[in-house]
Amino acid sequence: MQAFKIKEKIGLDKTFKIAPFRKHIRHTEPHKHKNYFEVIFLWKGDGIHQIDSARYPIAAPVIFILKKDQIHAWDMVSEPEGFVLIVKDEFINHSKDTELKALFHLFWRIEQLPLQHDVLHTIRTLFESLYNAYLQEQRFQNLIIEGLLKSILGTLLQEGFKQDLDNRYLDLYTLFIDQIAAHKGTNRNISFYAEKLNIPSKALNDICKNITGKTAKKMIEAFTLSEAKRYLQFSNLTISEIAFRLQFNDPSYFVKFFKKHAGVTPHHFRAFP
Repeated sequence: MQAFKIKEKIGLDKTFKIAPFRKHIRHTEPHKHKNYFEVIFLWKGDGIHQIDSARYPIAAPVIFILKKDQIHAWDMVSEPEGFVLIVKDEFINHSKDTELKALFHLFWRIEQLPLQHDVLHTIRTLFESLYNAYLQEQRFQNLIIEGLLKSILGTLLQEGFKQDLDNRYLDLYTLFIDQIAAHKGTNRNISFYAEKLNIPSKALNDICKNITGKTAKKMIEAFTLSEAKRYLQFSNLTISEIAFRLQFNDPSYFVKFFKKHAGVTPHHFRAFP
């Protein structure tokens, strides 16, 4: 049984795509995309962009970051202008630039990034250059695309991340996020992930605190909570069915977990998301 509506905006034979944001888009039903990361850059437009249970006013210029499996919907009231950038896991995994994957994972906690007007020209120029490189097939096209993509991500992270990051931990942090995403937060045991990374649980906590300011446990719980909210808001699964999908042995334990972290019961959240 498919719990969520799925839309794909990229062909099976492609791992990367950049295109102008479609101006005629006004309203979409909640849906998700599979196995790709999406960066949406809007320099014009008004309305609401819903990502999971959060509703963000569209105040251009703005960047929206969609991670794989997130559910989103548009409700626009004016004509938008911008770019949509789609990157599949295969593109990141096959890249010869080992820093690219770590850069993508640093966006874990960013969904909306308002842009200051002093960086708008830089961001727009980078996106336009990337779009032109994507359209023009040439010998070193992939290298040019990866270079421009890295410049975009770095510039955005400079806006979104103000604290210093310890580069020694980025690879392990990236692997940790991969593991949580692969298990969709269903395994909430820190030692399980630490063992997979071949490091002590304390070291994993220190890495997460260094990069995100949160403990590994908090990050795992956040993944579980996000997945639970998606099921509650966008599927017809019962509370018990959701609990078992998330590998809670007892639905009552799931209810306690949800209320502790969301502040309301699953029933209340489903009725008033």
